[in-house]
Amino acid sequence: MEYEAQLHFLRRLLDGMHIHSCIITNPEESIPSEIDLHLRKQLFRLNNYVTFLQNPMASAKNNTIYRFFDEYDCNYIFLRLPTGNQYFFMGPYLLSFPSESKINRKARDLQ
Repeated sequence: MEYEAQLHFLRRLLDGMHIHSCIITNPEESIPSEIDLHLRKQLFRLNNYVTFLQNPMASAKNNTIYRFFDEYDCNYIFLRLPTGNQYFFMGPYLLSFPSESKINRKARDLQ
């Protein structure tokens, strides 16, 4: 990969900020549970995350950065890497620290 040094630098920078990142290959086949730090695996006993991200990743265009959030208000960013069927993925991260009432409301809403 001609961009390997830059990608390595970015991942180390994110690690220093305690923001998780990973590279996913062939997401249409399998998406590892590390993508959300095993959140859905712990809550729902999911082994394959394809349904979590299949649609956004399948329609991803080159040279485009995508940002989305999930039902837990966790934020994610991903982009398609220039070579092969690989994606750079970062998150989950929060934009602000949730209050106790917001956490309780979210837990109630999601049961």
